[in-house]
Amino acid sequence: MPLDLSFHDVENIIRETLPALDSELVAEILQASRQFCHVSDLVFAKCQRDEAQEGGNPFYPPMSQEDLSLLMAPAVAFCALDQNGSGILSVKDTSYLLQLTQTLSKEYESIQYWEDLLGLTRWIF
Repeated sequence: MPLDLSFHDVENIIRETLPALDSELVAEILQASRQFCHVSDLVFAKCQRDEAQEGGNPFYPPMSQEDLSLLMAPAVAFCALDQNGSGILSVKDTSYLLQLTQTLSKEYESIQYWEDLLGLTRWIF
């Protein structure tokens, strides 16, 4: 059974591992991922907690350790490539972003282009 984490735990993990990353960004990514999976009729979360029973905030839900690892792989890759901490990657580094993300999580192996990793083709056009 996966370990369930409260969002407060998730924030603490992010602060320790990726201090340059805003934990609110993870909440936004989580919400967007859940919406995408819902629209696509896919199961998203592995978390075993009953959010309705806990009366939790749906924007800051608990999540499994496995879900956190999956969501954090692109963020870890981005922070590793953003050497000067500017929050911006050069175009030449974008191919490395996908390669590093795929190294961190095998769930991303089927993605062929970095634009698909970021969801740009889905949301911009």
